[in-house]
Amino acid sequence: MPKIPVGLELVKRGVLTDTEVKKALEYQVLHPGMRLVDIIEKLELTDRKLLLEETGKIFGAEGIDIKPEDITVTLTEYYPLDIAKITKAIPFAVSNGRLRVAFSRPNDEESMKKIKLLALRKRSNIRTILYIWK
Repeated sequence: MPKIPVGLELVKRGVLTDTEVKKALEYQVLHPGMRLVDIIEKLELTDRKLLLEETGKIFGAEGIDIKPEDITVTLTEYYPLDIAKITKAIPFAVSNGRLRVAFSRPNDEESMKKIKLLALRKRSNIRTILYIWK
């Protein structure tokens, strides 16, 4: 998990400028329910692929853009739909015996614990993936 704010970390990594982070933070004041990463994507302040890759690295997860053809499992095969909505975590594939789960909030440790426990019931380990809600 990042030890400094995500915006500062993105500046440090050369993904954004201080001005772009300030613009995103100003937008966040007007839209307090939105995550900074979602705002950066919405305002198109940087390349989406680069944003996913770098925020994934910040949170210790793989950042990818999931396409419909990447989804090879049924959500409810692993846990109920209401849990997916609450945790904002979607199982989308199994690879080498590991369930790949896309988390919108990879720093939400409580949601991560819930999903891991549910996956263990199916004898699956989890590979954490970061994604941005559209």
